[in-house]
Formats: sequence, structure tokens, C-alpha cells
Amino acid sequence: MISHYVSDAHVPMHCDIRDDPPSATDDTKPLPASRYYSESLHGRIEDLWDQACTPAAVSEHIFVADTFEDYEKETSLIPQTRFSLTNKTDLALICPRSIGDRDMMEFMVDICVKSKERSLKLFPMDKPTEWNQADFPALTREIFADAISNLISIYIWMWGD
Repeated sequence: MISHYVSDAHVPMHCDIRDDPPSATDDTKPLPASRYYSESLHGRIEDLWDQACTPAAVSEHIFVADTFEDYEKETSLIPQTRFSLTNKTDLALICPRSIGDRDMMEFMVDICVKSKERSLKLFPMDKPTEWNQADFPALTREIFADAISNLISIYIWMWGD
């Protein structure tokens, strides 16, 4: 459960209120409706990540493929989502950090703030529905590296007690 929570905090859309647009009658949201991005964009990005990650999980027998689509197909994001523990370049991106005397909630707030910053890069404030596809592969690599690093950090912190 904690792994899911930590990983989900790295998804930029999960840390940005602009992912939850107001309905036509909702006047409680802090931004005008034009400043939010569509729910379909959130799903599209997660689908791109899923298409890059699921085949690896199937090939490594982490789970059994449900459909033919779960098998390896070349996508441009595969190199951005895969990390090898024998590759020095990949290992250099995995940087666990000490949580120190802070509690896990403070650590998670930092993760969510960083995730919100990435969301602002992906979905510019002036045109959030025109997402930044040019920087998306590099941001994907950064997101996945941070998720791995922070999962390691959390488990070291928990096991250290």
C-alpha cells in the first residue's frame, strides 16, 4: 500500500488541482474553467506509461498478460521507464536520500510539491490542455527515477526503526 501511495505522488496530475475541473454549475473551484486540463489527458499520459511499463512486467513474470496488448511493443517511452541495476548511467539517476528526523508525511509533502512543479512544466498555466510533449520523455525519466529513489528512501527509513 505504501509503495502505491509513494509512486502515485510522483504522478504530476495527482498533485495538481487543475486535474479536477469544475462542473458547469460549480463555482467553488479556485481557477477559471479554462485553466484546468481535461481528464482524458490524465488518462492518456497514464496509458503511455502503462504501454511502456506493462510489457516489462509481463516479460519479467511479475504478472500474466491479460491481453495481447500487454506484450512487448516498441514505444518511444520504453527507454525512459526502464532502469537496470547493472547500468552505471541508470544507477546514477537513482538517488535515495535520508529522511532524517522528519516524519513520512513531511517527506511526502516534498514529493508532492516536486510533482506539482513537474505538472506546471507538463501543463503550462496559460494553455494547460496543450501539454508539453517535447519535454515529456525527459520528465518521464526524471519522474520514474525519483519514484524509485523515494521508494528506496521510504523503505530504508521504515526498516531503520
